[in-house]
Amino acid sequence: MDPLSASVACGSLLLTITRTTQMLVAVKAKYTEAPITIQLLMSELSTVKAALGQIRDWAEYNSSNTPRQKELTSAFNVSLEGCQLAMEALKEEVSGLVGDKELGQGSNVGMRIKLVWNEESIKDHSTRLRSQTQALQLLLQAVNWCVGYSL
Repeated sequence: MDPLSASVACGSLLLTITRTTQMLVAVKAKYTEAPITIQLLMSELSTVKAALGQIRDWAEYNSSNTPRQKELTSAFNVSLEGCQLAMEALKEEVSGLVGDKELGQGSNVGMRIKLVWNEESIKDHSTRLRSQTQALQLLLQAVNWCVGYSL
């Protein structure tokens, strides 16, 4: 994956994260008894979003074609694929949890049942996001080290 492709992949993931976060915000606003897990998940999404923004900036502004650059770009490719898988699974879960129609109508009891039912699954998504965040942070540290080393 070249740096431009990495930038595009980050942009796509950022859009998915933004949409998923918006759905979670809507759930939290409408149902004040929503589990704290949803707030924690939103926090994880925010962290992944920040890391992806840094990766996008790196990909856009670092056009050197050194072996180190190619190796880092390849590592980002693998990490971004993992991130994409985690985000798609989360988006599916959240979409199933609260469709657009359900946000406007439906009972609080039904939503509470869905939230309790899916809380364990949401915790699994949070763990996946945390793992992806750690991988992205490690790669960003490598980029920062390489940039500092080459100066």
